[in-house]
Amino acid sequence: SRKCSYANCSTPAGSSKYIKIDGVSKAGGRDWSPLAGRLLCNACYYYYNKKGTLVRAQGPRKDPLGEAQKRCTYKECAAPTLGKYFFQIDEHKRAGGKDWTALTGEVLCEACYNQYIKRGTLERSSNQKRSKGKIQPEERRCSFVGCANPEGARKYIQIDGGTRAGEGRDWSQMHGQILCGACYNQFLRKGTLERGVRAPDTAKRMHPDDEEASHEEHAAKQAAKAAAAAANQVSVHKRCHYQYCDNPTRSVHFFEVDPNSQVGQQDWTQISGMVLCNACHKRYSRFG
Repeated sequence: SRKCSYANCSTPAGSSKYIKIDGVSKAGGRDWSPLAGRLLCNACYYYYNKKGTLVRAQGPRKDPLGEAQKRCTYKECAAPTLGKYFFQIDEHKRAGGKDWTALTGEVLCEACYNQYIKRGTLERSSNQKRSKGKIQPEERRCSFVGCANPEGARKYIQIDGGTRAGEGRDWSQMHGQILCGACYNQFLRKGTLERGVRAPDTAKRMHPDDEEASHEEHAAKQAAKAAAAAANQVSVHKRCHYQYCDNPTRSVHFFEVDPNSQVGQQDWTQISGMVLCNACHKRYSRFG
């Protein structure tokens, strides 16, 4: 049976996923060569990816930040209150081999924290500001732990927590994270990254308020909803799902992507099921 090779792993045989280290990977900007050939469980792999070491920090854990403290203090942060994780910097911080002393006491959102780890500065370059969707080669890894192919995708997207792509999905908890095309489209369509699970949607899953309401009344309500959904089906699909589309609702034609399509000899499987406007469809068929 498979087992994590890290001697101090807390659950060496209890992981749902194991990763064989090739020593060449640059995931997380880390040097993986000392671990070449070893098998790591999912938890140890992502700890090394984040910390650059398999040794867990000793001593008591820091108190988590309160809700009022969960705001990025970097004045140029584009979304200071969005994101799932916030980090308060202490004077002993050495993550990424960077000098954090100038940021002691500051609170950073995940996007700004990762920016400093990779660049050693919180300031975005003009090129970064112009190119929202451009992911650097060393960052091309899906951050969803359940991703089946985190490093082998053709396309990666860094999430802007303020987007409402996918008919108003809430992306704020993933602000700053990087998703492969498949996981991005999964959330876009289903509202969750877990396969086979539908996100709760209280607006669409209405039940009779009166528990004594008859089965016939409930069926009538469901039928009315179905009729309304059918009436709105055309308008729902006439919106481009691409996050950075300039005019998502203004196009003569819209196309629902067929994964078997051979248009432009491109690989359409990564955006299977997405609806594209005419301009985005043509762009993908030409440039992939």
